[in-house]
Amino acid sequence: MSESDLISNESTDRYYRHSGRVPFVGTLSMLCMGGIAAFLLSFLYSLICYFNPIVILQLFIILGYGAALGMAIKLAGRWTKVRNQTFAVLVSLFIGALGIHFAWVWYIFIVLGWDQMVIDFEPTTTFLFIQHLAARGVWQFKGHAPTGWELYLLWGIEAVTILFVCFAIGSQIEHPFCEGCNCWTEPGTPLVVATSDHLALAAQLEAEQYDVIVELSERGVNPNDVLKIVGFRCPHCTDSSYLTVSRVITTPGKSDNDNPNVNETHVIRAIAVPDDIVLQVTELANRPPTDIPELD
Repeated sequence: MSESDLISNESTDRYYRHSGRVPFVGTLSMLCMGGIAAFLLSFLYSLICYFNPIVILQLFIILGYGAALGMAIKLAGRWTKVRNQTFAVLVSLFIGALGIHFAWVWYIFIVLGWDQMVIDFEPTTTFLFIQHLAARGVWQFKGHAPTGWELYLLWGIEAVTILFVCFAIGSQIEHPFCEGCNCWTEPGTPLVVATSDHLALAAQLEAEQYDVIVELSERGVNPNDVLKIVGFRCPHCTDSSYLTVSRVITTPGKSDNDNPNVNETHVIRAIAVPDDIVLQVTELANRPPTDIPELD
């Protein structure tokens, strides 16, 4: 093995990777919490969908439902200390599908006159009711009542959207975990610094040239294009300390009344550093705003 290979391997080892552990209690708890959230949120979602008179608003309701399911899974995973990305993905997809099924059960219950006799969580029974609704139609838009394959297409798009949003949020495991203390690390105050070549910055951090952080913090800052450095550290020890760097680009909205568009991209994710470096980043981030130079 060449010297360059050794350096490359050492650099790779500097970055945090989840252990892949799924505590047994965490497995059951995450599934139970996700299932309960899907059961309760699906009723609220179906209720809003049924009484919502604005078709365009339906898109935001769908996105909100998927996000709520995903957030419930994400919080459950954090609480149960699940550190396996694959498991988080599978649970997100399962709970998302469960949320879609529950939503249909409640929607059928509401559409058919709040008749408790039609509440049936058997998927085949639910599909029979869906076929019945597709044949007769359930709503109108500008005088047109879609039926049959039109409705199936719209419902399919709705289901895929819910599933995707639930997966995108629920499968995220953002914070590094301290295996020694069996707890998640906690983020410090973000430090906003001048934009720099992130590849060069990563190389400097890997080489333990931490003075570059101070140098960047002393440069003039273009508020529309910055690097955001966040330190993570274990609340109980000094063995699990990391830095994550993101590039944040802000562009103006299409009109003066529109909010600016903010795009944040991770460029360095959870590189291990000494604990005092994380404390220094937090100290720099907490400086008074007047101490931070800004580009003209």
